[in-house]
This record gives sequence, structure tokens and C-alpha cells, in this order.
Amino acid sequence: SIVAQINADRGRSAAFAVVERYRWNENGITRYAIIPSLTILLSMLQVLLLAGLSVAREREEGSFDMMLMTPADSIEILIGKAVMPTLIACGQAFLIFEIGFLWFELPFKGSFLLLGLVIFGFSLCMVGLGLGVSAVADNIQQSIVMIIVMMLPMVILSGLMTSVRAMPHWMQTATILNPLRYSIQAIRAVYFEGAGLMDILPLVWPVALVGLGSMSLATYLFRHKIS
Repeated sequence: SIVAQINADRGRSAAFAVVERYRWNENGITRYAIIPSLTILLSMLQVLLLAGLSVAREREEGSFDMMLMTPADSIEILIGKAVMPTLIACGQAFLIFEIGFLWFELPFKGSFLLLGLVIFGFSLCMVGLGLGVSAVADNIQQSIVMIIVMMLPMVILSGLMTSVRAMPHWMQTATILNPLRYSIQAIRAVYFEGAGLMDILPLVWPVALVGLGSMSLATYLFRHKIS
């Protein structure tokens, strides 16, 4: 309205014009926004399924009771259950990164090491949630239902397909507790803007806080629910 008023005062219809430009995706190419985000999204899916189904499946088969009879305590079992899902998720994430970089020719401007740090930290965060679900669920079916119920709101409120600023105010407030939102923003900043550690630090510490809480919860459940 300000531009229209200035043009009207000058008596010219196009004396001034407002042109909007994206900071890192000027042409609005869809794959620029989706593929880097899939790097972290598929890692979350992999971690939640592997960690969430591990204990429940072994409990149904009876092998978990035999594991409890070994000298390993609940914390050592927790660490053993957390290592492989994290490594698999990181390996899968970098496979998707290679596909995006080589096949879709996405421009990568950031630090490969920093990108791996973000993926590794988010994977640990999701491992805690998955192991917590696995410790609470009595069977595989319960684990799958709990994982789906937990995962869908995280994806919807992550800003993957719809910008967080375009959501209703109460939904924007709900995204504050979503670690996937911060991880996607950090991945995009490192990938396209070449952001450093200090640049993404405001996005990293909420994920680290959720990860600390999820691992603490998983540790408590393994001590009191399983052992």
C-alpha cells in the first residue's frame, strides 16, 4: 500500500515496485527444500523404527529375558541398543546426501563435518525417544502405533512442506518443542548458506536439550520398567 501511494502521488503506475527474492533458493526449486530435509527426516524414521522395535521384538521372542540374566546392567544394554540405530541412521543420511549432491546436483556450501554433527546429534535425540517407546510397549504392535502417533505431528510441525511462519499461531507455539524443526533449519543453513557452528548454535542447543531429556527418560525406563 505504501508503494501504491507513492506511485499515485508521482502520477506513475510503476515508478516503484516490490520484488521478493529468496535468500538461498531464488528460483523456488522444490528439490532444494525437500531433499536436504529428507536427509534428516529419513534418519528419524530409521532410528525410531529400529530403536522402538528392538526391545519389544526381543521381549516377544523371549531373548530379552535371557539378556537380562547376563552380567550387563540396564545402562549397558541401553548403550548397546542405541549404538547401531544411530550408526545406521547416519549412514543412511549420508547416502541420501550423496544422491542429492551427485544426482540432483544440489549446491553444497557448508562443512561436511558440521553436517555430520547435526545428523549425529539428532539421531541420538531420536534414539532416546525410540528406546523409551520400546521400553514402555509390551509388543511390536504397540511400538508401531506409538511411533506413528509420535512421528506424524513432528513431521507436520517441522516446516518440511509448509513454512512454520505460515502456520496458525498456536501451531507455531507447538513447533517450539519439535526437534525436527530445528534440525531441518540447521541442515538447510549448513547446506545452502555455508553456516558455521556459531550460526546454527541457536538451532543446535534445543535439539541437544531434547536429546538429553529423551536419553534420561530412556535410562529411567530401562532401569525401572525392564530390569
